[in-house]
Amino acid sequence: MKKQDKLVVFSLDCRHFGIALSAVERVVHAVEITPLPNAPDRVLGVIDVQGRAVPVVNTRARLGLPPRAIGRSDRFIIAETSGGTVSLVVDEVIGLVETEAIDGADGGVPIPEKGCIDRVTRSDEGIILVCDLDSLIDSHELEALGSAGV
Repeated sequence: MKKQDKLVVFSLDCRHFGIALSAVERVVHAVEITPLPNAPDRVLGVIDVQGRAVPVVNTRARLGLPPRAIGRSDRFIIAETSGGTVSLVVDEVIGLVETEAIDGADGGVPIPEKGCIDRVTRSDEGIILVCDLDSLIDSHELEALGSAGV
């Protein structure tokens, strides 16, 4: 069974990743992050998005990529998870891509112990690793942030 997926595709270290367009609220230029004491390792701090404190996920660390300082050309993708709104730090937002999502029975690539990657797909951009937003930061971490007023 095939279905059309609309993904926001971004790059980190020349790799292409995607998240469902339906989960994306907006994309903004990198801004200063306010660190949070005792925040989970996956959280770099918070940013102000129209009066809301939004946790910033350490996307590189979560996806197993080497750390680097956030630069002016980086972008933050503001997205909704099942536990709340988060900001993902990415090198570049490539754009909106329609892909054919292929079920495993039809020749898709199965992902053992998926972790943050839900599936692998492709488009004219090449191979895209589709992220599971709920795995990037789990509900317990968001609850802990919520109890801290974030």
